[in-house]
Amino acid sequence: MLAWDQALPYGFGLQTNFMVADGTASDGHPVLDNSKYTYNLGGYYQHGPISANVDYSYRSHYYAAVSESSSEFVAGAGALNLQVTYNLMRDLSVTFAARNLADALVKEYGNNLSQPVAIYNNGRQYYLTAEYKF
Repeated sequence: MLAWDQALPYGFGLQTNFMVADGTASDGHPVLDNSKYTYNLGGYYQHGPISANVDYSYRSHYYAAVSESSSEFVAGAGALNLQVTYNLMRDLSVTFAARNLADALVKEYGNNLSQPVAIYNNGRQYYLTAEYKF
């Protein structure tokens, strides 16, 4: 795994990481739910009562099911996310978060890309939360 976090002037910063996880089960099949490659790239801002970050996360294809006769895998995909927090008081904050802003699809396939099994559109997700610390 490689990771880098760089603070920049005026409360800005960059974060990134890249990981390779190459695994095979003892029976020779791929490890389920294991992407060989994953990476994240993001930027952040922290100053006074405001903190914000935006990031893009990607994972390469991974196997969802494996049997002697066939395999089912999920194609590689990425997600663009955003989060902004405002501290109203020392113990009270409000956060807005948005997930999957690029509206990426989840695509499942059989043994190869010419055998689609399912395509999911999970859509964009938005959250508004308030947090109070006792």
